[in-house]
Amino acid sequence: MDYENFKEKIVEDLKDELYGRGEEVSIRITDVKKLNESYEAITVTPEGSNIGVNIDLERVYGALDNGTPYAEVVEKTADLIQRGFSEAGGFLTDF
Repeated sequence: MDYENFKEKIVEDLKDELYGRGEEVSIRITDVKKLNESYEAITVTPEGSNIGVNIDLERVYGALDNGTPYAEVVEKTADLIQRGFSEAGGFLTDF
């Protein structure tokens, strides 16, 4: 699967996977610029929230390109997103 097709497919499949786990989310592809780097990201935001997580899309695609089955890539990426939600929630309640 080429990168452009992967981008379209992963957005829909992650949305379905997270919905199956009880998460209603908004997902979009964004360009993230940091001080010394920039990357294309999957940006996932829970419905009704202003805070979400960014996952480096090229790294996710790299796992697939290195032989990880697509279903496993989706599952592990969803795990990472949920962990990000959990960590962000804890950070915000500490104030």
